[in-house]
Amino acid sequence: FGTGGPSPITSNTLDDYEEGTWTPTVIGGTLTLSTLWSRKYTKIGNLVTIQCFIALNDDGSGGVNAVIGGLPFTVLGNAYGTGVLSHSTGLDTTSTMYVRAEAAYNKLLVYKGSATQVRQDQIDGGWIIFTVSYHTS
Repeated sequence: FGTGGPSPITSNTLDDYEEGTWTPTVIGGTLTLSTLWSRKYTKIGNLVTIQCFIALNDDGSGGVNAVIGGLPFTVLGNAYGTGVLSHSTGLDTTSTMYVRAEAAYNKLLVYKGSATQVRQDQIDGGWIIFTVSYHTS
């Protein structure tokens, strides 16, 4: 990248690339993770893309929002990213859900509709799959 010519263009040279795995956690409540399958991340410059496939035990709290921690990099201040979430079961299987990474929280918040946070008991007992991209410093 950036070296395809007689004189390299250093401002376009890719100098920060990383791939790896990350370990998601549940923050708050009683929901526990049963199985962690594919949990990968790719960081290119300051853009991080994470993806995960998680099986959830049937033990989530009814009054506690679904929040996922353990992000591999800190979310950049005053920025957030969104991603699509697919789920297999729970009380609300018809709503479109998404995950949002926010700097104020440095964790993933699970939402349905336009702005309603999903409770743990709405997704427990099944699995979730998501991909989300966000910026880091």
